[in-house]
This record gives sequence, C-alpha cells and structure tokens, in this order.
Amino acid sequence: MQTIQFDDRPEAQRRLSQAGGYIDFNKKGQPVFKFKNFKDYQEYLRLGVEAFQGGQAQ
Repeated sequence: MQTIQFDDRPEAQRRLSQAGGYIDFNKKGQPVFKFKNFKDYQEYLRLGVEAFQGGQAQ
C-alpha cells in the first residue's frame, strides 16, 4: 500500500481515480491519497507527467 499527501486540486483527484487510487484518512484524521500497490502509484505519476507535458505551450 502506498500513501501520499492529499492534493485538493480536481485534476489530481481525477488522476488518482484513473490510476486506481482513493482518498482515505490517516490516524490524525487528515485526508491522504492511497494506492493498493506501487504499480497504481506509478500510473498516477505517469498521468501527472502526461498532463504537465500536454499543458506546455508548443
């Protein structure tokens, strides 16, 4: 299980869902992004890079 800091941006939450991740809460009650496995986390990162590169002016 992979856990990373919560991101309140809608586009980040969309990528989270696309990659198979979900929003959960840590022991302090703070929201976090969670992934079942490292492969899903890597997909989330790949989608982020793809979105960043797609948004660059050409």
